[in-house]
Amino acid sequence: PQVSAVPEGLAGLVIVTPQRGLSERHLWHAVEWLQTVGPALRRRGASSPAVVVAVSRLDGRFGFEGTNPLQDPISGGLAGLAKCAGREWPEVTTRAFDLSRDWSDPHLAASAIVAEMLHEGPVEVGLTPHGCYALEVVDQSLEGQPAAPPIQPRDVIVITGGARGVTAEAAFAIARAWQPTLVILGRSPEPAPEPDWLAGLLADADIKRALIAKALAGTTPKAIAAECQRIAAGREVARQLHRLRSSGVSVIYHSVDVRDSAAIRLRLAQVRREFGPIRGIIHGAGVLADQRIEDKTHEQFERVFQTKIQGLKALLECVDPNDLRVLGLFSSYTARFGRVGQLDYAIANEVLNKQARQFAIGHPQCRVASFNWGPWDGGMVQGGLKQLFASEGVGLIPLEVGSDALVNEFAQTASRPVEILILAPTEPSRLQSRSNIPHSPTDTITGATPAVATPAGPNQQEAAPDFKVALERELDIASNPFLESHVLGGKAVLPVAIILEWLAHGAIHRNAGLELRGVDEFRIFQGIRLGPNDRISLRVLSARPVRDDDCFNVPMQLVGRSNGRDVIHSRGSVVLSPGYPPAPSPMLRVPTRPYSMNVPTAYATRLFHGSQFHGLVDIEGCSEDGIIVTSRLAPAASTWMVEPARGSWLADPLAIDSALQAIILWSQEQRNKPCLPCAVAKYRQYRRAFPRDGVRIVVRVQPGADQMIRCEVEFIDRQGLLVAQMEGCESVAEASLSAAFRRNRIEVPARG
Repeated sequence: PQVSAVPEGLAGLVIVTPQRGLSERHLWHAVEWLQTVGPALRRRGASSPAVVVAVSRLDGRFGFEGTNPLQDPISGGLAGLAKCAGREWPEVTTRAFDLSRDWSDPHLAASAIVAEMLHEGPVEVGLTPHGCYALEVVDQSLEGQPAAPPIQPRDVIVITGGARGVTAEAAFAIARAWQPTLVILGRSPEPAPEPDWLAGLLADADIKRALIAKALAGTTPKAIAAECQRIAAGREVARQLHRLRSSGVSVIYHSVDVRDSAAIRLRLAQVRREFGPIRGIIHGAGVLADQRIEDKTHEQFERVFQTKIQGLKALLECVDPNDLRVLGLFSSYTARFGRVGQLDYAIANEVLNKQARQFAIGHPQCRVASFNWGPWDGGMVQGGLKQLFASEGVGLIPLEVGSDALVNEFAQTASRPVEILILAPTEPSRLQSRSNIPHSPTDTITGATPAVATPAGPNQQEAAPDFKVALERELDIASNPFLESHVLGGKAVLPVAIILEWLAHGAIHRNAGLELRGVDEFRIFQGIRLGPNDRISLRVLSARPVRDDDCFNVPMQLVGRSNGRDVIHSRGSVVLSPGYPPAPSPMLRVPTRPYSMNVPTAYATRLFHGSQFHGLVDIEGCSEDGIIVTSRLAPAASTWMVEPARGSWLADPLAIDSALQAIILWSQEQRNKPCLPCAVAKYRQYRRAFPRDGVRIVVRVQPGADQMIRCEVEFIDRQGLLVAQMEGCESVAEASLSAAFRRNRIEVPARG
């Protein structure tokens, strides 16, 4: 996109598929638009509503209507874009709308888009003149009605993705079940005999030493490591091909890039001449190039997208579609739920899903399945990735279980759904989205846990835990006078520190007898702003606690109502325990220089906080590495609000707010612009109450992007002992906030 400057105060981005449809180039342009306006939207979303809307043109039901051809399958990728943007930018509301072709008046369709955009709702919504449609993940058993085998012995099946890892296991399961002729296409070179000097060397270190001894002068360590990897890959390919042939099937392996249409055409023409028509295709090829949206490059996008989509196109151009009996596509659960860093992968796999549907509609003789796999325990998932998935609570599908599930799916009747979601057992709260998954009237997205015989719970993966009301509050300024000291842009703003406190109150209320140990994955989705006469009904919702060693993790939400719909303002997992462990020693070291002004001047010129939030006592020092301040504590809760949830604070909202004020002062000093908080990855408290004589607050700022400030914070008592700490404290910096900071008195609307 050619954008000279992002408009001041930008609140939304709407990407609409034109009637003529989308291409790969258009999808990349959509990513560029996200990159261009993303920082502005994230800054806006930290304090006010901000939205990204992507509008596809499939059939008004995301392709789940199931009988008529889809208008533009490529546009289906926009849903993947919206879902991943929502994962990476939780402060921005992201929506994916699918527009049906039944609209007779484009103005009515546009009005429907705007009306839905301005309301809370599911991420994915189909828009038709007859009403809106949402989707729902529906559990189905992997075991359906048995049917005649779709493939006969010696029928030709083409498998992309190579003879390693996941696709090798799929090929082996297919070989055992159907005894076909297998044609495997992979990027690894075709196996060749190894030289004598390499025979018998198994350990990487021994292979590298031998390579160094044989290498020409000037060969770099990087080249040696790459050659060692090539040898290991070749050996695995050779082992898997031998394993396949030992099962009694004919196996042909070709080294080819699936994006190379000419090479694919040449190879498969030769296959058809020698072995007959191609009856099955399993398209398992895929590459990852994980980067956050702002760092994604065109080259990465092309490589990821074309491997999936250009690869499928090349394969289908080389076969007579009427000959096909099986078409299996390896999509990903990332397409259904979104995932941080995988915007291009989600887009590609959503397009793959819709192209599978399009092919199934036009070729009823072929059983088509697009497998939205969770991660497998093998293939691209190795080492650090396994640890990452474990930290996200995502289970790994065992290789044999996944490959058997694939074969089993094709052994069912043709009435099975096209899009199939398969996940290993996971922790339900980890894959939550900010809204419900939509519901289709005529088709399903199927999910099952392949590791057990009973149906799985992908529905549980996306749906929120069973929340119950822990606290209810009617929020207005008259009953909560502290709000008069926390005003931004002319309206009172509920402080992050109070929201944290109320979530903790709600967790304790439903789990009496436990102590507050901390909060994990706390995020603000939509700020709460009040005018002088506004009154907002809020509910603190609590889910069932989950035990973790000596602690209990309690999922919590702060929910309000807007236009008759629930709005999730904030979410986090409160950590409770019977007592407190010994506090670790303070670890943060921040070299500082004197700050450029004293505390009264800072409150008068750089902060928006009124007298009740004047918690800072001293600014000890500041540098590019961070800032150190001291803070007093909050007065009794009854002095801030008429009906406090408890008689005493669980943490201390003034000390926590003072830490956030310190981050603003650092941003003003070092980057010449203010900031606002939006998330805290981890908060831990090591005693029941903060010390009454105040705390020293050490803030260390992590190096990073100019717009997003990430910090670690320690609260330390006068004896040098750690009281509490925060990790992954995120604030969004934006120069335009200065105007809102200056409007720090509640403004009365002018009468018309």
